[in-house]
Amino acid sequence: MKDKVQFRIPLLVSGIAQNSAVSIDGIMVDIEAPGGLHWNSGWNRSFSELLPAQPTAETYFGVDKAFFEQVKSTLAKVHISFALTAFGPTGVRRVAATAAAFAVPGGALCAIYPGNRDLLQCRSPLKTQFLVVSTRSEETTCLIAGDEKTIPPGTVFYAWTWRRDSAPANLGLSPVELFDLRFSHWARMSADFTARLCPGTPLTFSLLAEEQRTRSELTIEELRLADYQLMESSQHATAIGIAVR
Repeated sequence: MKDKVQFRIPLLVSGIAQNSAVSIDGIMVDIEAPGGLHWNSGWNRSFSELLPAQPTAETYFGVDKAFFEQVKSTLAKVHISFALTAFGPTGVRRVAATAAAFAVPGGALCAIYPGNRDLLQCRSPLKTQFLVVSTRSEETTCLIAGDEKTIPPGTVFYAWTWRRDSAPANLGLSPVELFDLRFSHWARMSADFTARLCPGTPLTFSLLAEEQRTRSELTIEELRLADYQLMESSQHATAIGIAVR
């Protein structure tokens, strides 16, 4: 949008219980700058999920260009409100992965994708539920090839797929929902490390349901907006903490 300047704020995340998740449904940004200058974004929709062991996240927002030009070089007070939904497990199950279709919670069937050891191909009747799956590096049954690096023990890889329970089922030509579960991790290590799924690798599936809706508030006392402008923020980004409980 030509009348908006976009920003990215890095966040530290904590307080998400094992086999749970939190979604950020909306954010509101309030900025106070020297000279009595003030701007408020109002509530805006957000679509992001936070999972256990996820140490960081990012929030994006746009500020009116005219206001930004007035305050970009000053130290402003930025207050961010997050509208959150907490999800808890309705069922947790340990399943051994196979190359053929195997049953997972929620009535879905999954299989290891041929030739891609960090991906499951799945199908579910009518609609996909909030499903989170994890695997631990030390539990893989895959043999390590000569050019592969050993993943540090305790590294957890996560994959998830999500559709709110209130969303309508897919009633098109096929009543079957197809989706992929690709595993990722947040450890501070080389991106060369990927999940290794082979027949017999244990996977932990958690079927999640909404537990409560809440808010979290974050205040940054002194922030120079110009340092966090999108496409320029990487040189100045400093993580700001947000606790999710």
